[in-house]
Amino acid sequence: MSKLIDISVSVTDRLASWPGADKFMAKRISDKANGDFATNTIITTDVHFGTHLDAPLHHIPQGKSIDQINLQFCTGICSIMHFPDKELITAKDLENKISENPGLLQERILLKTDNSRYQLDKPSEFLKSYCAIDISAARWLVDNEVKLIGIDYYSIQKFTDPADVHEILLENEILILETIQLAKTEEKLYELFCLPIKLEGLEAAPCRAVLKNININY
Repeated sequence: MSKLIDISVSVTDRLASWPGADKFMAKRISDKANGDFATNTIITTDVHFGTHLDAPLHHIPQGKSIDQINLQFCTGICSIMHFPDKELITAKDLENKISENPGLLQERILLKTDNSRYQLDKPSEFLKSYCAIDISAARWLVDNEVKLIGIDYYSIQKFTDPADVHEILLENEILILETIQLAKTEEKLYELFCLPIKLEGLEAAPCRAVLKNININY
């Protein structure tokens, strides 16, 4: 049986949050060790904290909420594309990658960048200069019928950019998987599983994202 690769980040109050967003909080309200009937905990969190999926409603007012998305897009063959030493991924970068290896063009694409290394080294510090995609790359993903795009940091677009990258992707119902950890992955095909919590009417939800090694010639 193939070993699963966990690409989720650990949800803890030690993990950096988006500037201005509420921090994750866990409060133990009963504890079996203290004689209570059972151990129980309340959590408070932004639905975009940690590894999560964005649904169209995040930026499209009449878009689908996270409980309405097509779960088929959350599981299946995906490709890892590695872009080291970059802060911005463009349509040309994606096109060059596919020209080198056409098999990497899949309905689900995860972008491995230097963000993964930064997350390992300094998980409690928010990096504003993280690698992301630009508007040309967003349009390329639409044109190539990608259904899910993932990146190894807190947002698919640059920190200082307007919302146009999110809007282009989400109005075309491309799901966005953010805050994943790809340091232990290679540039190849995997099977992806990233099912979100079924939060009715909300624009995003945390998920546990894992990869499974597969043997496919491409």
